[in-house]
Amino acid sequence: MSFSAKTKEELSRRLPAARHCRLAELAAFISICGIYSIRLDGRIFLVFQTENLSAARKLFLLLQQTFRICPDAAASGSERGRVYTLALREQEDVTRVLKATGFLQDNGALRDLSMPVSSLMLEKECCRRSFLRGAFLSSGSLSNPEKSYHLELVSLQEEKAEQLRNVLTALPAP
Repeated sequence: MSFSAKTKEELSRRLPAARHCRLAELAAFISICGIYSIRLDGRIFLVFQTENLSAARKLFLLLQQTFRICPDAAASGSERGRVYTLALREQEDVTRVLKATGFLQDNGALRDLSMPVSSLMLEKECCRRSFLRGAFLSSGSLSNPEKSYHLELVSLQEEKAEQLRNVLTALPAP
């Protein structure tokens, strides 16, 4: 198992005690590996896809512990290329999650997933750390520091990448 995979496994077992931190971590998952599906009748589904089992487990745990929601879960592909999918199909569950994480506004408008996470989710340092944990679990890699130092958080959108950089650089040194 790679150093990055071991780190993700360890981080996936950390569940923040504070609800606001769990929401910040969940917001990172939604932003990076979440997909909205809007049906013709206006119902919204929320689907997550990841290739990392630890990330899928953590996401499942966050939804269960924060909202008492048990998402539909599936795995597809082979051992070498497995994709884990978690889906929220109940409109009430989707609405609660999206409102709490700032992706659904009071007027019913959905936040574009190509845009950065709402700054309201990142006001506290503890929430910024949780957000970064969710981002790393969703799209990160880390080299073994005994060999070389390299942390990578992948984002396809420049504004999201800028947000990740700003959150990382604003944290105090350990």
